[in-house]
Formats: sequence, structure tokens, C-alpha cells
Amino acid sequence: MGSGDFKVYGFNPNGTQKAGWPFATPLGTVNSVADFIGFLGTNTAATTNASAQIKPQVAYNTTANQYLVVWDDERNGAGNQDIFAQRVDANGNLVGVNFGVVTAAASQATPDVVYNSTANEYLVMWEDFRYGNTDIFGQRVDAAGNLVGGNISLVVGPGQQRWPTVAYNSATNQYLLTYSNDAGDGEIFALRVDAAGNFLNDVNLTPAGLQN
Repeated sequence: MGSGDFKVYGFNPNGTQKAGWPFATPLGTVNSVADFIGFLGTNTAATTNASAQIKPQVAYNTTANQYLVVWDDERNGAGNQDIFAQRVDANGNLVGVNFGVVTAAASQATPDVVYNSTANEYLVMWEDFRYGNTDIFGQRVDAAGNLVGGNISLVVGPGQQRWPTVAYNSATNQYLLTYSNDAGDGEIFALRVDAAGNFLNDVNLTPAGLQN
């Protein structure tokens, strides 16, 4: 391989070997991710805006058989990141147009998204700089791409709250959010919220010292 190449390995999720796709065997040497996508289908551009779009995340809607893709977006000005989203159907076709999940003052970055199968909606969360430091905010989005209510302040406090992730528990219809908080020694916290985004409780997962 050349210095700019990488090998792509394939796995058949159906549990059987597919011709040319033995488990943990190179599919071939490719020069770009776009070359690899050719094995699966054609590229689908979730956005073609001329500004920078980075840090995508995706959630699958089991009811509509669609995806919601979210990302950092600088279309409103370089260095002024917002969170935008796009619905995509099961065949990779865009459903509707890009829409802003949050376009508040200062920057919003590093999103995550999860699908709530009980309410047939999504919860998007991100790092938010509107108060001068980094806090964690969220927004509910329905299956049609409409915002449900306003932004939710999930974690607001001293120091920097970073790297949010979220998972959904269908048994309790609740979310578990995790984030890094450097107000002390850089611990990892977990936060439970209900389906409406209301605080239930939080816990420090790493109280002993600095964690990354």
C-alpha cells in the first residue's frame, strides 16, 4: 500500500460469508472513503453547503425506517458553529431539507442524537458556549423534523462540560446522558432525564481522579 492508502475490511451482518467478503479479510486497497462507499452504494450528500460541516452523528428511526443525521455547521459564519440536521430514508435519499436544530448565539458543537421509539422522536444534545463556558444543551425533534419545545439546559455550571453522549432506555422511556466535567478533576458524569428532558438524577462515574 502507498502511504495514503488503507485497507478496508468487510463484515456480513447476516452472519454468513458473502462472496468476496470473508470475515476479517481485506476487501481491497482503496485510496479514499468514497472508494469504499462504492461497495455499498452511491454517496449521499446530507448537505452541500459551501461552509464547513463536521462531526456527524446518526440515529435510526425504527418506525419510519429513516435516519436523522446531525452535525456541526458553520453556514452562519466561520467560527460560529450551529447544529443542523437532515432526514435520510432507508435507501439513502434525502427527506426534506437541512434544518437547524440550534442556531443560538455563540457556538454549539459536538452533537449526539438518539431515537425515542416510544414517542417516535429524537433527542439531540451538544456542547453549548452561549454562557461563555461549555455547557450541555439538548433539543427534542419529532419524526418529521420539527423542533419540539425549546432548547433544554441539561448541564449548566462552572468549568467545562464536554463530549456529550446519549442513549435511550425503552423500558423506562428515559435517557442516559454522559459527559466530561473538568470543574473538579475531569470526571465522567452520567445524567438521567425523562422523555420530556426533565432532570432525574446524576452520578459521578469516576470520582477518584482525572479521567479522559
